[in-house]
Amino acid sequence: IIIAGGVDVGWLVVAELPDQIRIVEIMVREDYRGQGVGSSIVREIQHGARCAGRPVRLGVNSTNAAAIRLYERLGFRLAGGDEVQLEMVWEC
Repeated sequence: IIIAGGVDVGWLVVAELPDQIRIVEIMVREDYRGQGVGSSIVREIQHGARCAGRPVRLGVNSTNAAAIRLYERLGFRLAGGDEVQLEMVWEC
């Protein structure tokens, strides 16, 4: 559960695998989007990945332009996918 200001604002599922840290799912309530909540969570994951020497990978719906822009701003790059789902990766 993602908590901001004492309020449940979303959820996060992360898989720590031997060769990567995978963001399986991240969801921030619509009324809390654009306030830095998602960015903060992803940066924390990136910090842990940097310490562990592993990349961070995630899948994102190819039509979710806002999420794609967010991940690109955080240093993720396109690593594959198709017309439905894009694979993105961040490497330290």
